[in-house]
Amino acid sequence: MGFLDKVKAQAEQTLKQGQEKLDEVQAKKRADGLLRDLGAWYYATQTGRDGGKGETELVRITGELQAHEAEHGPLGGRGDDDEPTPGPEAAPVPPPPGAEPTPPPPGASTPPPAGGTPPPPPAGMPPSPMPPASTPPMPAAPPVPPPATSPTDLPGGGPGSGLA
Repeated sequence: MGFLDKVKAQAEQTLKQGQEKLDEVQAKKRADGLLRDLGAWYYATQTGRDGGKGETELVRITGELQAHEAEHGPLGGRGDDDEPTPGPEAAPVPPPPGAEPTPPPPGASTPPPAGGTPPPPPAGMPPSPMPPASTPPMPAAPPVPPPATSPTDLPGGGPGSGLA
């Protein structure tokens, strides 16, 4: 096989790989759009803003997603360059508004409250001898001189200074 034949074969292989990557990106974009539409229709159905079309659209989009998975594999699949998606254990679910916060497990340290004051010491512990940390005041900005309006206001700019 000659040199030019090798170059041509390599170029064809590179072109084929590029086309495959482009097809993958387009398929992922299509799946993302379908998932977005599914979420939007679900939300519209739950809030009564679907105009009576929500259930039909949810079934249609679910069918399109299933067909997409049959052709391209499971959604949310991990590619070579994708980061792993965090599981449910990775992100704690905040309590609903107005709910009592759950106490930390025994022995766990708790972060200081947002107000900046440290939590009180545990029962039976003497208070800390260290005073609470305070933020020093910001220094005042230096005064800014007024802008010069004439050559005599400039430093060394009086008559005979050579400035016109």
